[in-house]
Amino acid sequence: MIRQSCCAPRAGDRPGAGGSLGPRPLRGGAFSQGVKAAEVFTVRDQLGLNQTQLAQLLGVHPLTVSKWERGLLEPSAHQETLLRSFRKAAKKPDIGEQVAAALAAMGVAFALLLLLEAAFGKRK
Repeated sequence: MIRQSCCAPRAGDRPGAGGSLGPRPLRGGAFSQGVKAAEVFTVRDQLGLNQTQLAQLLGVHPLTVSKWERGLLEPSAHQETLLRSFRKAAKKPDIGEQVAAALAAMGVAFALLLLLEAAFGKRK
């Protein structure tokens, strides 16, 4: 079991091995629902975000994003779903710049709205 003494469990983290809260240890280099460790970096890179910005969007500590990218931990099912949505949104031109600006000026909720609208279109 990987011990995370740097930070307290956050909402959305699910029980890991041994019943403790927090991200689950990674086995075999791929996340349980198809998001591979390298894909976390790829999504972040395509959006032009740093680890802190991606962590804000996913509600985790920046060290957690680093551990995902290195294949030491895996995101929860909810976080995997968001990452797949972000990957889809990353295909839109300039979305990364818009999200980074929104994070700085308007906060996480608006930045998430921009990403999800880019991935799935605006609600009518």
